[in-house]
Amino acid sequence: MIKIFLLIGLLAIGAYANMTVEKYFELKVKAQEMTLQGQKERLQCMQKSCPMPEQYKIDGDYQTKIFEIYQKQNTTPSKVAAYYTHHSKEIDNYLQNNEALQSKLNTLKQTYEEISQEIRAQVEAHQ
Repeated sequence: MIKIFLLIGLLAIGAYANMTVEKYFELKVKAQEMTLQGQKERLQCMQKSCPMPEQYKIDGDYQTKIFEIYQKQNTTPSKVAAYYTHHSKEIDNYLQNNEALQSKLNTLKQTYEEISQEIRAQVEAHQ
């Protein structure tokens, strides 16, 4: 039984062995920026009354682009989430001590919320 837990632990460590706090935030920012690009493109499409299949294609294309961000770093979103699970204190401390990064993430979050609100307004206008 101990061997199984040891093996599982080693596999978990190996899953994000090349991850660092800095890389964690680099990936987080890049993925959020790509998400915003996708949202903006979809909003523009909606404003032109493009059909739903075209909107779904935009969403799918950007999901692929986001996954590619992780692939280029030899990881996946789930491995990054696992890294956070095991390093949350270190990650949270890093963020707490990095005002520029806090500002960047807050700006991305605010922009996301603003665009999401515009998308919701477009959906409601076409119902």
